[in-house]
Amino acid sequence: MCCFFIPTAEAAVLTLTSTALSKSRNRKVQVLRKHLNGLSKLLFGGSLLLALEHIWHGEITFHFPYITAMQTPEDTEVMIEELWQVGVPMAVLVTLTYLAYAGLKSFFTSETADRLSDDRAANLGKGGFMILVLFMLIGGLISTIGYIKDKNGRFCFSALCYMFYGSMLMWSVDLYTGIKEEGTEALAMTAEDVVDDLLLTASVTGLAVLVWSIVIAWKALVSGRLTAVRA
Repeated sequence: MCCFFIPTAEAAVLTLTSTALSKSRNRKVQVLRKHLNGLSKLLFGGSLLLALEHIWHGEITFHFPYITAMQTPEDTEVMIEELWQVGVPMAVLVTLTYLAYAGLKSFFTSETADRLSDDRAANLGKGGFMILVLFMLIGGLISTIGYIKDKNGRFCFSALCYMFYGSMLMWSVDLYTGIKEEGTEALAMTAEDVVDDLLLTASVTGLAVLVWSIVIAWKALVSGRLTAVRA
């Protein structure tokens, strides 16, 4: 019952704090802002997926009172209790996970990386396209299997196929261009790059799944309306 309100509220506070600190030129403040923005995006992204799930199950509606748990005082009391028992732990878990990620990233970041030449620094992380291409290919193959088995097209696996294969082809061009211009140095990656690119891959996959879910929900809605009209 709207347990994602707490993570969303935390994300909003972090975003406002980051905005308030945007005028500072202090390097440490800018590093703090970077982490605040990263954590807020993680919270907003997760909350968005949870909101979609709540809409799917009818816990959030598009008519007053918009939240089904607010229809009676008893349900509202249960909702408030769930906010503290589920929403707060959600926010804490996401925060701790990001802090762990930030700590690992800091640990693997070499101090000498800051002293690399601009050309060398520009090369770092380009191998991440290889990671993206590989995982998009895997996602595309899994989606293709689902598409073949879903003979009625109920689950719209074609949408996933388009997203995964399309992005794979585009990132393949980036990867090819990097290798063509810089040789194998374009594939140079530090441990920090690997962590960043895996997180990026997870985010891209999550976004694809989100869009896919919206497509399924929209198709079900349209199909329901057509059935009602024919009846």
